[in-house]
Amino acid sequence: MTFDDMRARLICNRYAPDVVKSVEVVNGFVSEWQNNPWMWFQEIDVHVELAARLRNAFDGEHIQATHHHHRRGEEPVRFHRVACTPYVKMSGFGSGEWDAYCHPDIVLWDTCGGEGIALDSGMYPIAFCAEVKLKTYTREIVAEGNGSMDAIKLKQLLGHDWCKVACCVSLLGYPAGDAYPSDCPSWPARLEEMWSMQDVGDGRLLVECRSRPRQWLTEEMTR
Repeated sequence: MTFDDMRARLICNRYAPDVVKSVEVVNGFVSEWQNNPWMWFQEIDVHVELAARLRNAFDGEHIQATHHHHRRGEEPVRFHRVACTPYVKMSGFGSGEWDAYCHPDIVLWDTCGGEGIALDSGMYPIAFCAEVKLKTYTREIVAEGNGSMDAIKLKQLLGHDWCKVACCVSLLGYPAGDAYPSDCPSWPARLEEMWSMQDVGDGRLLVECRSRPRQWLTEEMTR
């Protein structure tokens, strides 16, 4: 699925404009990364850049919420809608209902449904969240495939009412040695960018994007 196809389906299925705007920001960054992957050499560079772009896209937008680090949670305070690695509860892999939590790389807090919920409770409504993985060595590519562990974590997160849409972004950077991504079975040959979307129930959506540098396409065609 191309990005345009996915965007059209989001609009057709009446997902919130905030969700559409968020995936547009992700796609814009991925397109630039494809042309200049060395500009974001480490995974943290990607996190910082994407978070900054989302904060700019939602500039001036905030939420009012309590937080137990501020006056013991007795008085609400303003927070920017975009946050990095907040504490969020999710359904776990064991028998307990609340036996797991996570810290998504980037979160866009929802502007609805958060009344009376502390921001650090792990249950504040999320309009959109993203996990980003930058793979730079062949062993990481083979071991992690298309970022399935992040996808599993996001599916667990989507199992609750407070998260609507989650996005798993896997960027395949330059590996060590002479291996090419087409040498790795989990990455289809000639892959430049691929989007997919999965409804995990009740309209909650898992979006996945896999991409690699455009330069590799030319190199592979001449092998």
